[in-house]
Amino acid sequence: MTYKTYEAVIDETGQIRLLQTVTCSHSTRALVIILEGEEPSGDLSLQSTVHQAAPSDGTSWQSRYRAVRELGSGGMGRTMLAERISDGVLVCLKFLHDHTNPMIFEQECRALLRLRHPAIIALLDFSLGETPPWIATEFATGVTLSAYLKERGTVPPADALKLLRTMLEGLEHAHTQGVIHRDLKPANLMVDEVEGQPRLRILDFGIAIVDRLDHEGRLTARGVDNPVGTMLYMAPEQLQSKLLTPACDVYATGLIAWEMLMGKPPFQSKTPAALIYEKIKPSDGCRLDPTQVPTALREFVTAATQTDPDKRPSVREALTLLESYAV
Repeated sequence: MTYKTYEAVIDETGQIRLLQTVTCSHSTRALVIILEGEEPSGDLSLQSTVHQAAPSDGTSWQSRYRAVRELGSGGMGRTMLAERISDGVLVCLKFLHDHTNPMIFEQECRALLRLRHPAIIALLDFSLGETPPWIATEFATGVTLSAYLKERGTVPPADALKLLRTMLEGLEHAHTQGVIHRDLKPANLMVDEVEGQPRLRILDFGIAIVDRLDHEGRLTARGVDNPVGTMLYMAPEQLQSKLLTPACDVYATGLIAWEMLMGKPPFQSKTPAALIYEKIKPSDGCRLDPTQVPTALREFVTAATQTDPDKRPSVREALTLLESYAV
């Protein structure tokens, strides 16, 4: 027996925001509210429903948060450090540029509403009906892994192992909730230290796959003419417009592990066409120098970067492999 249900979130005012109609069985795990009686009328899309909950002046974030400073700007949007007025907690506010597809924020909300894990930045608040749309997430201290590598060159194997374990544990949680990140790269990972130990947090689920669908409702990624993600870290199947599975996240993790250990990505092609060819040609994986890298890390990188996604380990298998290396 199945029930018609609606994903929902309760905002700070106690109002329920309906998100997206889903059909689930008794075994489906999701953040939902079951509506009894007649179905609600009207458009239940994420954007239109949240718009109804936003204040009429279109500046609800300013009524809840106090801007501290700009954090950065990219191709899709900008980020700001802000203080939550109600309790002084620091948050990261993200705003979309006008030209960016707003469905990216919708997808990020759908993904993060399901995910609660120490290795994944949590969603705190959002309003997608405003101009520009915005979301508030936990503020992660530290620096991106890309900035860390630019400053230090490489990550010691023992620290790399700890960071990889944390990353894989976060991905295992996401995959069990039907979420594939699809854009893992050093710029989307935050690294800091807690009591002298390295800590990693996963950011930016805007182009995630949720229940096998991307942010535009498609079952597959775009093809090589207009790939979605960051080409350097894409799995071969992403570049070939094939149906994506959690194996694409494992592939990206393998490339990130290589970069942590060697200080540079394994692929050094100068043009996009050459990079695509280098990635999609049959390969048994990237191989590290056995004199520089411990066995378990070498085996993980090689297994994770197999061209054939069916030959890559699951995140659970990868964690079991890495646990064989004691630090």
